[in-house]
Amino acid sequence: MIKEKLKKSFIFMMAALIGVTSFVGISTADINAEVGRRSRVYAISYPRSGDTNNGQWGYDDLHFANGESMKAFPATVIRSMESYSGNVAYCIEPSTYQEDGDILVEHDENFFNNIPSNGVLSGDDIRLFIGRIMQYGYTGKVSTTWKVADEKAMDKLSHSVATQILIWETVYGERDIYFNHLSTGNYDQMLDIIKPGHPLRSQILQHYEEIEKSVQEHTKVPSFMQRAANVAKTYELEWNGNEYTITLTDTSKVLDNYSFKANISGVDFKASGNDLTISMKEAPDSTLTISAQKKNGTRKGIIVWSDGKYEPGVGIQDVVTFSQDVSDPVTAYLKLKVSYGSLDIHKRSEDDIVNGIHFIIEGQGIKKEVVTQSDGSIL
Repeated sequence: MIKEKLKKSFIFMMAALIGVTSFVGISTADINAEVGRRSRVYAISYPRSGDTNNGQWGYDDLHFANGESMKAFPATVIRSMESYSGNVAYCIEPSTYQEDGDILVEHDENFFNNIPSNGVLSGDDIRLFIGRIMQYGYTGKVSTTWKVADEKAMDKLSHSVATQILIWETVYGERDIYFNHLSTGNYDQMLDIIKPGHPLRSQILQHYEEIEKSVQEHTKVPSFMQRAANVAKTYELEWNGNEYTITLTDTSKVLDNYSFKANISGVDFKASGNDLTISMKEAPDSTLTISAQKKNGTRKGIIVWSDGKYEPGVGIQDVVTFSQDVSDPVTAYLKLKVSYGSLDIHKRSEDDIVNGIHFIIEGQGIKKEVVTQSDGSIL
């Protein structure tokens, strides 16, 4: 009984004492009607009874910028769905009570349409980042048999802890739209739940940094391109004696992740290392747009397990698990043009007939049929 109370108390502290300013004052959001089955959520604390414990598995009192705090607790906790050996589940709702074995209802990703901005990210941004975090984070099963002596088990535990921390940072507003970490000033941050003496600290941080880098690079586009066509930079093609061409260097070093196409025919692309060469035999009549599409752009789909409400301190804490991979397209743009010099052409004739004469102008990649005006000029 004492052990059960301690476990429930810990779950409550993990959920209820990790609030942040951005969520205070949010009104109750009644999420769309349940879309799936009901299931129980479970919590497992580590190290397990009788396992090695150096007293550093938990965390000390933590104090956040908005005045919220976390009371010290001596364990690391991982959640799962359906059983203690089910798929890992990650908390997404701060300051909300949850008991071991609580029943939640399955919801699809539309759930996030009702989550308000945390002051940094919109509900939709949070959805995308959680899916990307789980794409590179831990999405396997958990177990009550994981022991310190089992290196593979501890690696899974470290991976899952790192995944949870990054999801918390995303939900709580410690990550910006580029997935950069935001400073919390002189206050504690979510990463501080891993004490300097935590036996898995180095493994957790390694996974944390790997996931962080992967998520950041997930939407990184070539340095010479922009995510929106209306702000894309315009580059100029140059004639090399054979064709119009330009070579652009990608300092972001993600060129191999993308395929390229133009909005007109006759444009060729050649990637070599970090250089992209674009060429065409004939000059375009106007500015053209080049788009880049990320190859195999996917992320993990999200299943939300909820009581149907999303508000600190109301109802039961919500968690997420992963579903199959879903499309996560990333597109970037640039524009190209050819600058023309000025040339006046006038038709002359011995019989003074200079109007309406058709002929071809050709040279340096230009081939165009023109017609003379009444004075012999060409527009």
